[in-house]
Amino acid sequence: MSTDPIVRTLEECCLNAWPGLRHQVLDGWLVRFGDDFTRRANSVNPLHPGTQDVERKLTRCEAAYAALGQACVVKITPLAEPSTLDALLERRGYRREGETIVQLLDPLAGAAADPACELGDPREDAWQAAFTRMDATPPQHHGPLRAILGQITPPHTAALLRADGGPVSCGRAVLEDDLVGLFDIATDPARRRQGHAQRLIAHLLDWGRRQGARRAYLQVEADNAPARRLYEQLGFREVYRYWYRVH
Repeated sequence: MSTDPIVRTLEECCLNAWPGLRHQVLDGWLVRFGDDFTRRANSVNPLHPGTQDVERKLTRCEAAYAALGQACVVKITPLAEPSTLDALLERRGYRREGETIVQLLDPLAGAAADPACELGDPREDAWQAAFTRMDATPPQHHGPLRAILGQITPPHTAALLRADGGPVSCGRAVLEDDLVGLFDIATDPARRRQGHAQRLIAHLLDWGRRQGARRAYLQVEADNAPARRLYEQLGFREVYRYWYRVH
């Protein structure tokens, strides 16, 4: 188990910034359900040590997801208890997927607002249409996306960067204490590698700074080399990694 308090802080921020639609707490594990949209909202999060038999807890989780016609997904972070959980899941036939790097920008330097970037509610039709198009979100997930965005309780905003009369990049920011998290950064496939994402991120970081944030964080998939290069150029540095085990 990690003893670095920033890991727990960031994990809790990430959970609040992308909530499930329903959840239950099972002996130190947070079991989340989000109509099968994204692994983050539909996974078991082992946050605290428990007292029950781990195999029995896993069987209960598997049954809960099976009742919904979903695979059981377990998120493995440095907080996962017991420390042998990842190996146990592998023995039970869980495959490893979605290795992700959590990065931190500390301190959050001044960032310039962009006049071509507009802020609004992520549930607005314009932002949803832009994001689902740029991210290639299947139509059956549009409803759960809107529902999950409606569950976010910390202060948050969504940004659209426009060029040539239409949106070319979009993203979201969620504020918690002195941390601003960046989520759902997407760019029109035809307009990538033109600096649009960097401008959008600067605008979201400026929003966070004006709300009192002193640090910023984000999550990036380990195999997304272009995004990792961009975030490293902006000063983000790796804090820890997590991955999923899928049954």
